[in-house]
Amino acid sequence: MTLVDALSASAGFLWKNPATLVRAARDLVGLRISIPIAGLRWLAEHAVPVRLFPVGLTVDAAPPCVRLGAEVDAMGTRLRASLSVGVDQVEIRADAVRFALRFAEIELELASESTSPLAVLVRSGALDLSRPGDLIAALPGRPSFLAESRGDRVVIDLLRMPGLEANPATRIVAALLSSLISIEAIETDETNLYIDFGRGGAPARGSGDAATS
Repeated sequence: MTLVDALSASAGFLWKNPATLVRAARDLVGLRISIPIAGLRWLAEHAVPVRLFPVGLTVDAAPPCVRLGAEVDAMGTRLRASLSVGVDQVEIRADAVRFALRFAEIELELASESTSPLAVLVRSGALDLSRPGDLIAALPGRPSFLAESRGDRVVIDLLRMPGLEANPATRIVAALLSSLISIEAIETDETNLYIDFGRGGAPARGSGDAATS
């Protein structure tokens, strides 16, 4: 999904749900952004399919986390995957913009018949899905933006992503943001995703601990 696709889908949702703008403006005064889960679901349903974009993406609330589902191709095996994602910590610095994520309640099922080794493992239930960070760390060719992967916790650094890591402007922007705001928490209730901001300062607390409870 391109930026234009996302903006078009967002405009369509706001047109059908004008009260969302009023609530968002009220929350913003209190240094909080509220994003309706229904809006995220709308984006997922109206996304234009492109290469590498998950097929059949679903978004649901699983307070204080988000429940995601998608059909993915892993090592030549078509899988339907679902999991709860919580944000454990957000750290914005001049040299790093890190999101620490915790994964829980991971479920995998075969989306099509396969005799691959991975399909055999999924069918047998032998995969330990309680520590996805360990599985990701063991994969060959791990991406450069993966800063840490252990247990149920994965840390990604946006400044290490291709196209951003060699761009000095991104570090200037990160330094400016780190001096102005901090992200105190990212969590959900039954209807909204909330991003709570502070002024400058410490890494965020988040919903990740709840994801493992």
